[in-house]
Amino acid sequence: MMIRVPILLRFAVCLTVLSHFGCALVYPWKQEILLETEPPGAAIYVDGEEVGQTPMRVAVRKAGSTPVNSNDPALVEFKKPGYLVARLKPSAQKLSPAGWVDAFLTIGLTAVTPGFWAFSKERYSMTLELENPHDGRFASADPRTSSVLSVAPRYGGGYRRRIAITIGIDEYQSWPPLEGGRRDAERVADRLRRLGFDEVIEVYDGEATRRRLLNLLGTELVTRSDEESLVLIYFAGHGQTETLASGDRRGYIVPVDATTDDAFSTAISMEKIQDLSRRIPAKHLYYAMDSCYSGLGLARGIAVTRPGGDYAAEATSRRAVQMMTAGGEGEQAIEVGGRGLFTTYLLEAIGGAADANADGYVSASEIGLFVRPRVAGASNGRQTPQFGTLDGSGEVLFSVGR
Repeated sequence: MMIRVPILLRFAVCLTVLSHFGCALVYPWKQEILLETEPPGAAIYVDGEEVGQTPMRVAVRKAGSTPVNSNDPALVEFKKPGYLVARLKPSAQKLSPAGWVDAFLTIGLTAVTPGFWAFSKERYSMTLELENPHDGRFASADPRTSSVLSVAPRYGGGYRRRIAITIGIDEYQSWPPLEGGRRDAERVADRLRRLGFDEVIEVYDGEATRRRLLNLLGTELVTRSDEESLVLIYFAGHGQTETLASGDRRGYIVPVDATTDDAFSTAISMEKIQDLSRRIPAKHLYYAMDSCYSGLGLARGIAVTRPGGDYAAEATSRRAVQMMTAGGEGEQAIEVGGRGLFTTYLLEAIGGAADANADGYVSASEIGLFVRPRVAGASNGRQTPQFGTLDGSGEVLFSVGR
């Protein structure tokens, strides 16, 4: 014979069982969120422990949930040299139906708190504030119209040593071959020697494996450069953009041994480039990439006062990591007569053509302002170089001796 249990009795039994087993059956106690900062590259601390650098996805503890049943969400902090420490303040949201059940089961006013919806968003972006509001970060990329107030320099003026690495790949193992990558890299190496660079390291085709490039950038440059050095890294080869689950874009440069179906494991991401940059002691790093991809995380240009004073000493007395690429996502690096369009104008720029005010120096910003419109025009808009700053408030300079 079937025994019929009243609905209310069954509901009461369910509530009793759930209250014994805890709220995790109803409401999750951890959530993975995407953390971003402007500028990027800030260290992320969760409850005092460093877990990585922005941008990054991090699992954080929510409040008012098992296993602790407390009202104590994770403390998330962002720390970056030269900026004030920032703390994440989750925005309040309406309590979800699951949260109301959870609150009812825990039976207590302390449970019905914002802790239930702490970190309910999946993406948080923080703008970091400078420790010194006059340290030189301006929105304009034009060094002729922007200026900053001077701050106490960390480094000396000028460069004690100038080192370049030129990488060119035509013959890939898995990717389609290119025509002028190696030739362009050789042209850049020759021009830099004529500009007086102390050391130019050339890596071509089969030598340009992922392992070799990571060792060169992350180990050899650590010993070859010092805090008063300029390091220039030129790459001519394929680029790739990956779309992440969050919808964000991640850019890669493609070594000779990279596969076409696994960029994360076999190519070198912009996040990795930024990590390698932090290992290199050189005060100034300049990346010139004759390849196209997105997801750079570039800040807008930085400039220092040009009229009056010692501009070269001022610009080179502060940290600077700057980059320019041949184009963005979905664009093809165009070659004309076996020569990359981007590299052709880059060579003109560092040869002195970009020295708009004829002061004898070409800055990274001037290079970008010279190269970008010329490549875009010559390619009929099919290729538009990207340029900006990854870190620091100085400016990379090339002496053209005018």
